[in-house]
Amino acid sequence: MEPLQPPDSIHLTAAQGWLELGNHEEAFEELEQIDAPLRGHPDVLEVRWGIYASIEKWDYCLEIGSAMVRLDPARFTGWINRSFALHCLKRTKEAYEQLKEG
Repeated sequence: MEPLQPPDSIHLTAAQGWLELGNHEEAFEELEQIDAPLRGHPDVLEVRWGIYASIEKWDYCLEIGSAMVRLDPARFTGWINRSFALHCLKRTKEAYEQLKEG
């Protein structure tokens, strides 16, 4: 499998900045300006996960974290993000079991 190429985008950097400033709406808008094929890259998904976590949309966070694990199982943040979302959904035992797999 060919390694994923990171998106070289000012929009990703801007989204990260907006998220750090606590403005999830602007962060989301920046991610939407990234070329569609690159929006599924783990770097982009990581920021998207942060956006949804900031507004406590744990179902979306679970989907994103699961996608991160599938796309790049060596990246620990996907495993942690998925398990954190499960915990917030009151599925802590499942979160623990899935984190142990990683």
